[in-house]
Amino acid sequence: MCVFPVTPRVQNRYGTLHGGCVATLVDVVSTVALLTVSADPGVSVNIGTNYIDPGPGGADVEVEARVTKVGRTLAFMDVTLRTAVGGTTVATGTHCKFLPNSRRTPRSKL
Repeated sequence: MCVFPVTPRVQNRYGTLHGGCVATLVDVVSTVALLTVSADPGVSVNIGTNYIDPGPGGADVEVEARVTKVGRTLAFMDVTLRTAVGGTTVATGTHCKFLPNSRRTPRSKL
């Protein structure tokens, strides 16, 4: 888990956490979580983000990522963003990554 301050630099025109920043947090923090269980950071196959409640400007948002499965070539992570005070869910996300360096058999060159 990490804490992310909603400073003016990452706010949208409404003074809340920008959606693009939320998506980036889902990407980066889930990858860091993956690196706690895999030497391969992988490459993104799919990232999904659900925007639930505004992340208020000036507040801190807690970002928590959990690795739900690491298979032979795919890894799956879930991410939740909550306000540090009150624990209101701001957004949730999912991230699937391909792990190219963990394949056991080399690619065929046809």
